[in-house]
Amino acid sequence: MKVITPYQFESDYPEDLVPIMIQAYLSLVGLPNKRVFVEPINRIEEGKKGFDAKIKLEGRFSFFYMQFKRPYAYSYKSTSDLVKIRKLRKLRRSPYSLYFTLHRSRGKNTQHKQLRDLLEKNPGHVAYVCPLFLDKETYIAGVRAQADHILQNAFQITVSKFASLSRGSPDTDSIRLQDLELLDHHVKIEPKDDASDNKIHEYSFDVAGKKRWFHGGNPVPNDDSLKEWLLKIKASQGFKLKSSESLNQYTATLKAIKGCTSSLTIPKKPGDMSLKYWSHLGSFLLSKYNIYQYAFCHLDNS
Repeated sequence: MKVITPYQFESDYPEDLVPIMIQAYLSLVGLPNKRVFVEPINRIEEGKKGFDAKIKLEGRFSFFYMQFKRPYAYSYKSTSDLVKIRKLRKLRRSPYSLYFTLHRSRGKNTQHKQLRDLLEKNPGHVAYVCPLFLDKETYIAGVRAQADHILQNAFQITVSKFASLSRGSPDTDSIRLQDLELLDHHVKIEPKDDASDNKIHEYSFDVAGKKRWFHGGNPVPNDDSLKEWLLKIKASQGFKLKSSESLNQYTATLKAIKGCTSSLTIPKKPGDMSLKYWSHLGSFLLSKYNIYQYAFCHLDNS
């Protein structure tokens, strides 16, 4: 970690590292038979061999959105306003309080407002995600070590069992989301709080990712970890790509995103829906607001 002042620190890795680590980790879900898996839906081209064809026929999507942050920290000895507020509210501060600041553009909390609007149309499926690691080497080593361990266990399979997997056996023979323990070392916070005053605001939490506070005056309910949140989304099962539910959700999401209705189109009927529309929507969110669109993809056993 980097020292800013004697009692203030910041993580020693860029924010862009977080989505790389999360995606590498989530790509393990469903291996080796891939009946349920996680896919970033922002650069996939229509007609991509294998994935798109199968999704069209069998797949169900559970879309969700993440804005990645990197952590900063104040020692419990700090005299900062953030630490004073946590002390006043009797929130854990030792050995330090972690936090991240809302992104600002031209003095406004534009990104946070967009996330709130997105959350309104996708309840429970939009969140800030921030690691609890301040040290880059520890973060990378932790993900790598556990990924190696999980993969070694997953592929110690007999030839006969692997044959059954290739025929489409149940998801119990795959790497499960709940096996990814390092996801518990990421805080997940839904962007419900009002930051329309355009002041500088932070979300703070303790070293375990608990005891959260929005520094605009509100406690943050629900201490779900990233893994617990993702398990809830996975359980929702989602919807077929070419369905009225898919079209309605796409239309509602599109209308919640400022600036995209002029560049993205809405299909006339559910049968016209394709992965291309969702992918272009994800691409716009990523390029304009640095918001990542993902989906749990459920393939039927039929």
